[in-house]
Amino acid sequence: MKLHFHSSPNICPATQDRGEAYKTAPTYTKSNTLTAIYQDLVDTYGVPRYREANPALLTVISFPFLFGVMYGDVGHGLMLLMGAAWIFWSDAASSMPDLFRARYLVLLMGLFSVYCGLLYNDFFSVGLCIFQSRWSIPVERPGHEVKLEPLYDITNSGGLGPYPFGVDPAWHGAQNELVYMNSLKMKISVLLGVAQMMAGLLLRVANAIHQRCKLDLLCECVPMILFMLGLFGYMDCMILYKWVTPMANAPSIINSMSLGSLWKHFVIFWASACNPGSPWV
Repeated sequence: MKLHFHSSPNICPATQDRGEAYKTAPTYTKSNTLTAIYQDLVDTYGVPRYREANPALLTVISFPFLFGVMYGDVGHGLMLLMGAAWIFWSDAASSMPDLFRARYLVLLMGLFSVYCGLLYNDFFSVGLCIFQSRWSIPVERPGHEVKLEPLYDITNSGGLGPYPFGVDPAWHGAQNELVYMNSLKMKISVLLGVAQMMAGLLLRVANAIHQRCKLDLLCECVPMILFMLGLFGYMDCMILYKWVTPMANAPSIINSMSLGSLWKHFVIFWASACNPGSPWV
């Protein structure tokens, strides 16, 4: 604001210069002690515009869960939980305010790290035999190759099922442990990554519909979703299809790369599951 005074001794009017009004209203986001740190993380990459969907609500769960997927270990998660407990019960609010502000973030990261560590069956990279293994482990003999035989029903015909929760402890120490675990974690990462990106695209669709921007919806959102589902969505379907197929009838990877073969395998799989005497089998 600028004040201009005239030189006349009797008249002293004041004029106000108004700046150009904002074309977009500023964003005000309400947060509490739980969501404040996540809102700071979102604002680091970009502040949502006025009346846009705020992705911080999804980040409250997705950020610590993806951390647990990347660093899934029961021992590592317990250390994070102990650190979170120390932050809660110490005087970190006065000595380390930034760390105290992130106390709920550390707590959730520790919880999800323990959960994913149980899925990976890792306790400081050592397997936990919580349930009985579903593989027979013979006695090692010098000069003989040890081959494990499955104890569960590989044909999925009603017999004993696989390991109830997480990775079977028999995989730890196996010759192909690294190949199996890397493949499993890579596929899980692809599934969760595509799901997170699709959630972001759906938020963009919601923003375009709310703002009634047809150009953004038809020329950006729809092509991005089609491109995402056409490439990575097809890959996710292949991963899930391989997981639900019985190991005894595992399809060839070359025959599974075409959409026609994928549809054929789906028809055969569901026909055999619903009607064992079907001519499709």
